[in-house]
Formats: sequence, C-alpha cells, structure tokens
Amino acid sequence: MQIHAERVAGVAVVSLCGTIDLRAPHELRERVLAAVQAEEPPRLLLDLAELEGLDSAVLALVVAVGRTLAGRGGQLKLCAPHAGVEAFLRLSRVDRAYETFAERDAALASF
Repeated sequence: MQIHAERVAGVAVVSLCGTIDLRAPHELRERVLAAVQAEEPPRLLLDLAELEGLDSAVLALVVAVGRTLAGRGGQLKLCAPHAGVEAFLRLSRVDRAYETFAERDAALASF
C-alpha cells in the first residue's frame, strides 16, 4: 500500500493506494498524525479512490484517528471509496460515524 499526503486549502488529504499489507496500520497512523499535527483544529480527508481493499485493522485505526481528531475539535471525512470498500464501510457502520463523499472535490468543499 502506498500513502500520499498533501495539503489542499487547509485540509490534510491522505490518499491510500493499492492493497493493505501487514505494516499498513502502523505506517498509516504515523502518516496521518504527521499530516494533521500542525493544524488546530485538525481537518483530515482520507481519499480512498485507489484503495483496493480494507481490513478490520485499518478500519479500527481510522476510527481511532477520527476519535483523536474529534477530541482536538477536528474532523475526519472519507471520499471516493469504490464499491467493495464502500460496502465494508457500510457493513461496519463507519459511514455513519464519518461523512463519506463520492467525489474528492465535494468532500473538500464540505469542510
């Protein structure tokens, strides 16, 4: 899995690409926390457009990061999951906890 981080209009955007591997949760946590470290309140968009799959370990990490951001007055939003990832988010009810958008631009505009 590849993780790309950038800032777009004051929002940390972390894009997840490829498939999940064993080191993904640790690497994802480090990259996400680094991306939002300097912002108060932190605003994070996880771009899932190129993510081929999601497992429960990464899902648990996403929820933990979302709680951490909320505790700092921040927000976590998700965008562009393909059908398989979207189904997993829906099944786990994560889509109810964090706004999920079909397109990146709509998600960025919602902050």
